[in-house]
Amino acid sequence: MVNVAGRSNFGDGLLKIETYELSDLLCLNPSAIDFNNSDIFSSTSWDVLQPSTDRRTLDDIIFDALNLTQGERDAVYEGVIGLVEARLNKAKSLKVSQERRKRLEAVDKTLGIWIGLPEVEHEDEVESHYA
Repeated sequence: MVNVAGRSNFGDGLLKIETYELSDLLCLNPSAIDFNNSDIFSSTSWDVLQPSTDRRTLDDIIFDALNLTQGERDAVYEGVIGLVEARLNKAKSLKVSQERRKRLEAVDKTLGIWIGLPEVEHEDEVESHYA
């Protein structure tokens, strides 16, 4: 729910939520969930696009508490995958434009640094001077 209620005006996908906004978030009551195997919380593999067994186990616990059908569960996975892919694509496009902007700013900073320097007529004299 933080993704829905969070402010997204910070750029690069950063979301912020203020303390006073927490009361508006919908949360699942933890006592409604029966965690028979708390080892799933120690998993280090939480990749959304390639869910691990632990991730799927936790998802199933939550889905069971919400009484979701298999079709609804599949729709949740499809929706999450779509959102993650959209966010990754947007991040890639922003990264390219940020890198381009940085290069253009660097060019702007160097404009004019060569103005006023005398032209070198004898290149070999310059090379021997610095040799």
